Amino acid sequence: MLATGTYGRRGRLGQLETGIRLVSPTYGRSRIRTYSASSGEIIVDSQAERLVSQMLAIDPSVSSYRPQPFTIDLNAQRLLTTREQVKEVLDRYSRHLGPRLYTPDFCIHWQGARKTAVEVKTESYPGDARDQERWTRAAAILAAYGYEFANVVVPNRMLGPLKQNVQLLQQAKRLQCSLLSPELAKQLDRLEGRALTLGEVCAHLALPLPLAPTLLLSGAVSLDLLHHPMHAETPVELAYGELEHLRLVERMW
Repeated sequence: MLATGTYGRRGRLGQLETGIRLVSPTYGRSRIRTYSASSGEIIVDSQAERLVSQMLAIDPSVSSYRPQPFTIDLNAQRLLTTREQVKEVLDRYSRHLGPRLYTPDFCIHWQGARKTAVEVKTESYPGDARDQERWTRAAAILAAYGYEFANVVVPNRMLGPLKQNVQLLQQAKRLQCSLLSPELAKQLDRLEGRALTLGEVCAHLALPLPLAPTLLLSGAVSLDLLHHPMHAETPVELAYGELEHLRLVERMW
């Protein structure tokens, strides 16, 4: 966790990249290694995809997720799961001018039977007409296979607080502890009906401020993680065990 003196301050670029290693470029793009508790080490193509992966890792409604899980043959309307199948399709449609293939950035398996294929874009490039055509055709094929399709656009203004919050929550999750004990719940009940800040809740619980993210992971308090960075003055509400504030990705499609 961050030291008390630096908690809530936006880190330098080097701090934001902790645990990430750029490997050899593929087709002109750097690929980025990150980590998923359900899938182990995974590789993504952009910082926006890395951020979405981190959000999925702390989402309690996510059972598992994988990057680039399969490719869709848009003409034959089928899912391709091997490189050999993809190569065969590319060879077959070598003279075809329109979109031939589409690979979603992530496949999410939610708690229960729900499945979603996700495309990740940024506000600076949300996609063009050709992309829209590919996504529309892919969504129809995915529906036949029981998948939803969602387009996640990461707004530029969210990158600061959202990156910081997700990173702090991931660090807290590695502690693998829950502070929502019966004794803690009783102490929180005494704060009911009051306007609260994160620092005030920590002071009331005699909890060091760097451990504040564990309060969000355990459902003790909630805040708007998309827009407000965590620090002592951040407004929070009592969550009473609810974890809706951690379901970030679905709020972005």
